[in-house]
Amino acid sequence: MPGAGINQWPLIMDRLAQAGYSGPFLYKIWETDPARDITYIWHDLQRRYVLYKEASREP
Repeated sequence: MPGAGINQWPLIMDRLAQAGYSGPFLYKIWETDPARDITYIWHDLQRRYVLYKEASREP
C-alpha cells in the first residue's frame, strides 16, 4: 500500500552518495501545504542523515 512503507532514508542516502549518484531525488509527501512540507522534510532528512553518519563512526 503506498505511503504505508518504512524506508531507512539515511541509509538509502548514504548508499546513493557512496555510489556517486548525483541525479534527481524524488520524495512523495502527503501533507496539505507542499511548500512548507518540502522544506521541513528536506531539513529533517538532512538532520537524520547527519545523525546516521555520526552514529556509524562510533566504535
